[in-house]
Amino acid sequence: MPWLKAILGIMTGCLLSPFTAFAGDVKSEVEEFRPAPTTRVETFSDLERYARSKAGEAYVPSPPLPAVLQNLDYDQFRLIHYRHERGVWLNKSPFWFEAFHRGFVHRDQVKINTLTADGEQEFLFDPRRFEYRGELSTIRVPRETGYAGVKLAGFFPGSKDPQEMVTFLGASYFRARAGNTVYGSSNRGLAINVGAEGPEEFPVFREFWIKQPDKADANVTVFALLDSESLTGAYQFTFQPGQKVSEMFVRSTLFFRKQPGKLAVAPITSMWMWGDGLVGPPLDKRPSVHDADGLLIKANDEWTWRALSRQSYPSISRIDVNDLQGFGLLQREQDYERYRDDQALYHKRPSIWIEPQTEFPAGYMELMELPGAHEGIDNIGAYWVVSDDVQLDQPLSFVYKIKYFSGDLPAAEGSAVAKASRTNVVRHNDEQSEIEFRVDFEGPLLADVKDLENVEVELTTIRARVTDQRLERKSDNKLMLVVTVEPESNDGPCEVRARLKQQGQPLTERWAYLCAVEPPRYKYPSVYTRIEE
Repeated sequence: MPWLKAILGIMTGCLLSPFTAFAGDVKSEVEEFRPAPTTRVETFSDLERYARSKAGEAYVPSPPLPAVLQNLDYDQFRLIHYRHERGVWLNKSPFWFEAFHRGFVHRDQVKINTLTADGEQEFLFDPRRFEYRGELSTIRVPRETGYAGVKLAGFFPGSKDPQEMVTFLGASYFRARAGNTVYGSSNRGLAINVGAEGPEEFPVFREFWIKQPDKADANVTVFALLDSESLTGAYQFTFQPGQKVSEMFVRSTLFFRKQPGKLAVAPITSMWMWGDGLVGPPLDKRPSVHDADGLLIKANDEWTWRALSRQSYPSISRIDVNDLQGFGLLQREQDYERYRDDQALYHKRPSIWIEPQTEFPAGYMELMELPGAHEGIDNIGAYWVVSDDVQLDQPLSFVYKIKYFSGDLPAAEGSAVAKASRTNVVRHNDEQSEIEFRVDFEGPLLADVKDLENVEVELTTIRARVTDQRLERKSDNKLMLVVTVEPESNDGPCEVRARLKQQGQPLTERWAYLCAVEPPRYKYPSVYTRIEE
């Protein structure tokens, strides 16, 4: 599965808590390094030259796993732990790093380098940096194994507990968070042929260069080489942690071996099983299970909120926009009572917002909503699709900022219009094929609306006919729009879009929803602990 969470990192359960094993004065790991003789990458320009040269060579896949690691299952792989006291630059810099071991689904080999005052040095694989527990305590792992990825740690502002902040693990996936959140939705460096005919091509971060921060630095920089059958890429990630908002500045240049097909830029992946608009299975009493509840898009100074759902088939929605200013998968709902899950902590999952710093190439937004067998699978994807074929001899560059935060966009950066805060769907019985949508719009702007008869409802539908609509006030700053539609067919979903306006000016963002005429059934595999047929 392209969105399998295990690919993103099976470390969720143990790496979100503070690090616990620290030495008071740890000997520097730099003494165990050796210079890398083949390449010298100390700046982004160096990395661009390296990526360009690699694009002129044939693609070489990652070497296979050593035999001793070939058949590890999930539980066995969890017995391998990096020794926290061996963190590189621990107690010497405001940020330090650890490495991930190869095994289970993490089969690609990743090279890690450091950039210090002495220049570029390779961080060689050494099994002594890991603890092999239980039945793996006697295995002998060869030094040519290499790493699977890297994690960055440090102190969030105002916190005295060391915390993991960023992980790069699996293909081009990476995760980051703010101090008041836990890991949830994730990013990818690039996606190729996602949601298209034929197999998806998964670019891989093959090599990292981590720049040692000065003691006064508030951010940390990582360079990465992306590699795939179609292209190579030079990436620079600069991460600045925050207790409420963390930021990742991304700069990338792509060099092409061949035409990559469908090219998806700045992809975000997430999970949505049930919540607003779709009730959960009878034996699971949690009201909502998701990492994000909607796709927010800002384009041409207008805001669109596409509430997420889950179809019984792979669904791809194209969203044409002009002048893209930002997009993101947000977890707006932060009330614990909407999830009631003390283990997954869905109410603390971060929202992810992407802001282009340079204009993206001509294209369109795309939202993928897959069926999803259980909550361990990422079934949601959002990304910008480049509409034109690339010129093979012309590099393609992107610069964008990623923000990680709790809930909605910070007020100073968000829209003044009211938000679509809740989506409820009522499906009538078999004798009545109508579907009723109840959408709550909430925001200070609505408190100034005195007469609802003066509010214009901008309403459009696809594959459905509107049979009734009304507007109700729920509180001073909250209005509820009730729309009843009759689907044209049972063969596919219907789509409804609505926005409130007054005197031609928007009062609310545009709400959109793709609704299955019949809700998808739940049939979980045995891996899921809450068995439901």
